[in-house]
Amino acid sequence: MSKGFLWFAQNNSDTDYTEISIELAKSIKKYNRKSEICVITDSKTQIKSSHIDIVKILENDESKEDKLKFSNEYKAFSLTPFVHTVKLEADMLFTSSTDWWWNHLCQHDMVFSINCKNYKDETIKHTPYRKLFVQNFLPNIYNGLFYFRKSQTSKKFFDISYIALLSKAPILLKPKSSSALSESRLSLTVSPEKPCTMRSKPNA
Repeated sequence: MSKGFLWFAQNNSDTDYTEISIELAKSIKKYNRKSEICVITDSKTQIKSSHIDIVKILENDESKEDKLKFSNEYKAFSLTPFVHTVKLEADMLFTSSTDWWWNHLCQHDMVFSINCKNYKDETIKHTPYRKLFVQNFLPNIYNGLFYFRKSQTSKKFFDISYIALLSKAPILLKPKSSSALSESRLSLTVSPEKPCTMRSKPNA
């Protein structure tokens, strides 16, 4: 069963993501037996480390003009070499084994982290960057750490992410509660003149 960790590392004027990526990889290898690692980067960011198993270079860098380089994130599905992938962000560290995660994650198409805690084991409630989540009745999920496997459900999620990126417009969710959202199937409608609108469809 092919499984591993994946993240993007693209340097900018403020942060050396090469260095912190290597530190993340070291921490994963230290605590985990099942620890294949793939880092996706650009042609300007050079990453060489015995702790990183695979380095992939982006053929088309859609973040090259951006200081915060998030525009390639939707490519995780197509670029991962693994069937089962834990998607991370470069500025993380592991402090214990997470080998046991796989037994639980592999039962699902996608799993997102939710209600994350700080170093004091307190649930983070101050979320000034998540106003869109509140407006759209979204659960307090974090895309900095999530799992996906190669499946049609995961592919649809990343396809929608790509459409949202292309539209350069807000996504408006129609369900009136997060529970309604979780129990519905979603479709995405994009208009050049209007924001993206995601509508729920009854389960088949």
